[in-house]
Amino acid sequence: AFIAHHPLAREVAFVVNLEARGTSGPSFMFETDRDNAWAVGRFARAAPRPLTSSLFSTIYERMPNDTDFTVFKGAGLRGLNFAFIGRPAHYHTRLDSLANLSRGSLQHHGDNLLAAARALAAEDLDRAPRGAAVFFDLLGWTVVRWPAGWTLPLAALALLLVVVAAGRLRRRGELSRGGAALGLLAVPAMTLAAAAAGWLLGAGLLGRGAYAAVWLAEPLAVAPFWLAGVAGALAVAIPLVRRAGTAGAWAGVWLLWALLALAVGASLPGLSFLFLAPALLAGLAGALAPGSAAAALLPLALAGALWLPILRFLPDALKTGILPAVAALVGLSVSGLAALAAGGSRRARWGTVAVLALAALALAGWALTLPPFTAHSPQAVNVSFHQAFDAGGRALGARLYSAPEPLRLPRAVAAAAAWRDEPEPLYPWVPVPVLAAPVRPLAMAPPEVVVVDDAVAPGGGRRLRLRLVSRRGAPIAGVALPPEAAVRSVRVAGTPVPEQAGRASAPPGGAKGWRVVSYTGVSREGVEVELALGRAGALELHVFDRAYGLPPAGERVARRRPPAAVPIGGGDATVFTRPIRVPPPS
Repeated sequence: AFIAHHPLAREVAFVVNLEARGTSGPSFMFETDRDNAWAVGRFARAAPRPLTSSLFSTIYERMPNDTDFTVFKGAGLRGLNFAFIGRPAHYHTRLDSLANLSRGSLQHHGDNLLAAARALAAEDLDRAPRGAAVFFDLLGWTVVRWPAGWTLPLAALALLLVVVAAGRLRRRGELSRGGAALGLLAVPAMTLAAAAAGWLLGAGLLGRGAYAAVWLAEPLAVAPFWLAGVAGALAVAIPLVRRAGTAGAWAGVWLLWALLALAVGASLPGLSFLFLAPALLAGLAGALAPGSAAAALLPLALAGALWLPILRFLPDALKTGILPAVAALVGLSVSGLAALAAGGSRRARWGTVAVLALAALALAGWALTLPPFTAHSPQAVNVSFHQAFDAGGRALGARLYSAPEPLRLPRAVAAAAAWRDEPEPLYPWVPVPVLAAPVRPLAMAPPEVVVVDDAVAPGGGRRLRLRLVSRRGAPIAGVALPPEAAVRSVRVAGTPVPEQAGRASAPPGGAKGWRVVSYTGVSREGVEVELALGRAGALELHVFDRAYGLPPAGERVARRRPPAAVPIGGGDATVFTRPIRVPPPS
């Protein structure tokens, strides 16, 4: 509304947006506009503890998520978007409160906001230069950045330096072609071994009920997967290095990282620094001091500084199902260890693997003892009442439904109603599986649709004006239009409604081809919806209304939620649905 209607919107030159998807964690600058080099540079110099990277914005652009910044960005405004994401189980629940808010997270948000505002307000924002950057922070100490156009030349330079270093090692008789080839195999072999270790660990834990929660209640529970990833990677590296030699392992690993930097730089330059920066450092150190400890340790340390902080927060960003993949990425990030795997005695090398594996198993055993949900990290469980009507307005039946994640109810809630054994689809236009229990229908009026106007549109198609009415006074009403309606445009209460208010990759709100429009704040007289349709034939649409809270039959079940289960988002609701048959326009 601000962007579309407010006169101050025309005076905005730059946006700094703050988000919180949870109640703790550091404040990340995770999204920018495409021409980000100038703003990132100003922010990086001003912020006391900048945590950011072009990886975040590159990945986020390809996700279906939105924030308020989406609206400003869609209007062509430039900006920076910040968020903290710790304790995500609190998000959109009653635990998302000031009492649970980390003061450190709030302070970091404020530090970033103040630094960005001061730095950018001092600039001529109307003359801000264009151009994208690749950038990343080094443990919050500083931000390294370069123009995106430099990525491929830098990757080529990294490859050249590693080749030069490998040539010097070969001239000294320390490197053979076979050794380098085996070294090249070390990276995929270590990554695959780490992935296998993570998958086996995950299968064993998930099969015994651990990690059932969508979000980790205990952050340390990620440790078994980190340790398993390193153990699996080393277990493969040790026999490879024995045949490839230390020089072969070093040359093969960093040659492949440089090649990966080239490939990623050509396709997703925002991610390239993960490979490019360590490979470039390896090439520089190797060219200056081939075969030295510095050439092995420095790029490994830089890879750890870049990869491990990202992997630390990956489960908070993408849920616990990502944990086996985290093990694989840990294995990839530590593949530089291959050059060190020949050090020490054979007993010491395999002893290290054994210690890591045993530690992973011990921590996995500890994870099995943890409850998946706690009062501080609860399961999200909404209970809703759904009553279906036929086209004539006669009640067909009612059910309670719930869609907890995972799709398993707390024991007390499961015992409070006759839940069916098999999940069933929510609605035809939202076919997600839900758990359902039959209950007695309510003696209340169904939602209605009044056809205000219906005519064939010039050039074909149909213009249909409806009034949605909730006779029971529900505050939300909507209509679901099937694919055969061929919806061209929608206006609600006189305002155009874009097909997808968010990203182009976002689903249109329901099953494929359905168009779902809802309106909050419906009066007793209802709300008008104007539709431009591509077809003029008979149409069956579905109207629904939604009210917060539950009737007594649902409330009795909802009250059985234990402390480790809470409602989320819009919470418990009572929903009525009804099909409406609209004949062709006369």
